[in-house]
Amino acid sequence: MIFLLLVISYLIYYYLKINYSNNNLRLITKNSNNSNSKNIKPNVILTDTTVTVKSNGVTKKLSRKCPNAGCMVDYDKKSNEFVCPCHQSKFNIDGKVIKDSAEDDLNIYYNIENMDNYNNYKSNNKKYMYRLGDMVKSKEYRDQNIGYKLHYNYFKNSIAVKYMQLTNKDNDYDTLLTIIKDYKLNYNYDKNTLIIHLRTGDVIDNSGYTVNELLDSYKKYLNTPFIYVKPYSYYEDKLIKIKKYNIKNIILITGFHKNHNYSKSFDYIDKIKQFFEKRGYNVSTRIDEDPDDDFVIMCKSKYYIPSGGGFSRIISKMVELNKGIII
Repeated sequence: MIFLLLVISYLIYYYLKINYSNNNLRLITKNSNNSNSKNIKPNVILTDTTVTVKSNGVTKKLSRKCPNAGCMVDYDKKSNEFVCPCHQSKFNIDGKVIKDSAEDDLNIYYNIENMDNYNNYKSNNKKYMYRLGDMVKSKEYRDQNIGYKLHYNYFKNSIAVKYMQLTNKDNDYDTLLTIIKDYKLNYNYDKNTLIIHLRTGDVIDNSGYTVNELLDSYKKYLNTPFIYVKPYSYYEDKLIKIKKYNIKNIILITGFHKNHNYSKSFDYIDKIKQFFEKRGYNVSTRIDEDPDDDFVIMCKSKYYIPSGGGFSRIISKMVELNKGIII
């Protein structure tokens, strides 16, 4: 009798063990299938120098520049990885290095969880998302989440939003001129001051060149045909024209639209400042101040020296319309 009870107990134990394991297996399989269903391939948008990754409500913008030798990484859809064509360094979809030769991750410009809820982004980084020049010159940018939608929510009283509310045209200079004329600027300076726009930030700090190399000769930015940063020779040529006017004071204006280490940019600014000071000019700087104030100061300047890039070209056009002199 005791033996029979032992046999029955064992059979019950064995039955429960098998069924519990199978249920667990079915549960694991079900969860795995659900996990795979959520593993949706991201939307990857490549430009000449950056890559934007949109996946599961998260938008990330990364530099395509490989930290190893500066080559532009490509996106491999099959492996869902970024691969450097020069030395085969690999990075995952978040920009993290997963295979040498690179020792560092891809540079992250921003990482925003849910563009519809921009409060998740660090508040001290909001200013670096303001893109007046892009909003003026391109409907493509205006129509993106980082276009009108973001600017209206976080820069409601800005020149960029006023421009987009009044026109949907690219480079509508007449509308922009009206906005500038109505803009109340609380900044006093000698109207005979020469205003110089310096393009700094990523085009210097991520360029791969030293500051001295950028000042020695014209350098294209990464693998693009664009020259943003001006060398000493550019300003030496301008000195000849400057001497024609009764100019004693100079303001160097620059701002940053990406949050990173600006040490090279500050070195460049300081050396340009010294360049003019050694030639007898009184030089002051406006560095990363209110972008709309800076824009209006430059657009209303009597004398103006542009830098490289589309933003500086917009300012040059506004200076012309305001009867200023581009040196």
